[in-house]
Amino acid sequence: MKLTYIEGPDLGKALVSGSFQVMNNVESLNEINVFPVPDGDTGTNMASTVQTISAAFAEGIPDNVSQVLDVAAASALEGARGNSGAIFAQFFHGLAKELRNEARVSMRRFSEAALKASEHAQKALSHPKDGTILSVIRDWALQLQAHAEKSSDVTEVMDSALAKARLSLEETRNILPEMRDAQVVDAGAKGFVHFLEGVLDYMKTGVLKSFKAQSSRKIAGQAIHTAHDSTEQGRYCTEVLLQGEGIDAEALKAFLEEHGNSVVVAGSDTRARIHVHTDYPSVIFDYLETKGELSGHKIDDMLLQVRLSGIKKRQCAIVVDSACDISDEFRLEHGIIRVPLTLIANGRPRPDGEGYSASALRDRMRTDPTLVMTTSQPSDAVFKGAFELALSSAEKVLYIGLASTLSGTFEAGLRASREFPGRVVCVDSRELTAGYGLLVTRAVRAAEAGKSAEDTARLVEQWRRKLALFVAVPDLTSLERTGRLGGVKGLVLKKFGLRPVITPGPDGKAESGGLYLGIRKGPEKLFRLVRKQFGKDEKLEIQIVHVDNPSAAVADMLEQYFTLSRPIVISQMGPLLSSLAWLGSVGVAALPESEELSAASAEGGKA
Repeated sequence: MKLTYIEGPDLGKALVSGSFQVMNNVESLNEINVFPVPDGDTGTNMASTVQTISAAFAEGIPDNVSQVLDVAAASALEGARGNSGAIFAQFFHGLAKELRNEARVSMRRFSEAALKASEHAQKALSHPKDGTILSVIRDWALQLQAHAEKSSDVTEVMDSALAKARLSLEETRNILPEMRDAQVVDAGAKGFVHFLEGVLDYMKTGVLKSFKAQSSRKIAGQAIHTAHDSTEQGRYCTEVLLQGEGIDAEALKAFLEEHGNSVVVAGSDTRARIHVHTDYPSVIFDYLETKGELSGHKIDDMLLQVRLSGIKKRQCAIVVDSACDISDEFRLEHGIIRVPLTLIANGRPRPDGEGYSASALRDRMRTDPTLVMTTSQPSDAVFKGAFELALSSAEKVLYIGLASTLSGTFEAGLRASREFPGRVVCVDSRELTAGYGLLVTRAVRAAEAGKSAEDTARLVEQWRRKLALFVAVPDLTSLERTGRLGGVKGLVLKKFGLRPVITPGPDGKAESGGLYLGIRKGPEKLFRLVRKQFGKDEKLEIQIVHVDNPSAAVADMLEQYFTLSRPIVISQMGPLLSSLAWLGSVGVAALPESEELSAASAEGGKA
């Protein structure tokens, strides 16, 4: 039977069929991804984007074409990831705009809208290029329009346009040098062709074929950037959804070009998906927060992913969350993957870590009397992505988490680990900041000395019982603003100039480690507490963290009194813990030398 109009329910099912076709080809698309950077993630990004479309129609499909496209455009923008995902979402926004208020459409009308939508997709990029998904969308739309002039048969016109899209796809092999050198077609363009194949299959057969569930982990996983110098493009692949009034896409693109590369702005003047490769995610977020509300933040460390791709497969990779204070250099050197908690400043959420400039945050602490900061745990999906990334470079993963008594973060990691039976081991550090960092530092050395994930987890438990962490808090601002310190107790401390020392109890809950008199007496109090905990003859490893307080005094006292197994590491506290401890805070973590680790290192050296 000849089909001369596209109806809403059929269009919805065809879009689901196209989505399934992309989702079933994730790995083959990732394998040929070389542009704009050879980061091996186009399949994952496109599948993640279209998965939101298929999910949106799971509860039912509207009757009108315009309603179907509105749902597809909104869901694609919500789930858009990467360049290709953002372009795909912009195409659907254009299509929905052109077919607004249409209950059903002829092929001629659909082809006109498709050509306009291809122009919308072009405009999403600051520097659109031929030989990519944009070229294939345009050539497909032009062929739709040309054939619709001769025929009203939906499947005939779409069949002709798909054939043209396949020819256009082959031409991408020879246009850009990246594809010519690798002798592959553009991955995003191929993903679009797969989508068209699924759409046409449903239009011809009326049968919605099932999605192959075995691909789902690749779709949900972390996009893995693998083979380029991230410093040329910007280290962090940064994405966010912006909602506001009068969003000026051209102004956004101009700003983003000043601070990064690979810029895509997709969506409308009220809702836009932003994608940029930058060294300054916090600057991007600072600017965008002046334009509206942000959600769906994502920051991928492409430099870390490049290093992971270049190392020999490890026995055990380490995953932590952002309550762990270790240096950026140490994380990069040892391939440690960090899952960010969400840090919420006066109601505005961002990923902890690179989502904030540490210096700008400290300045805000000094100058903003209204600043209140709270936290929320990462989603299970974020942990799944981190574990997927870690397993790309290791046989097993050890997740060492923030104290479970302080946050639901560890439980989220534990739930996500069940998606990888036998491959992810989780251990509750019952620590935070420098104490957490010291345990992770030890765990990394154990894993690199040949210890299994399970054995390293057991060692972490042993070390935790011997660890001491004390944090001196000279400024009571955060404790007061968040309600942790109030009433008579707060008044007494302020009146007499007393300040608290915080320490984790056996279960990880914060307990009082004592008080000290005068805000400058914190280092001396910390030294006395560590001296009380450990004998002078014990060989210690020590880590110091601070919030804008370099802490040389306490380091000097500890070095003079104790024998150290390694030089003391001093670093700034990360944004998450800085927001709780506030300006001037100093934390000291100390742990006796590990005989088990020394033995393992010696054996590893002989091997």
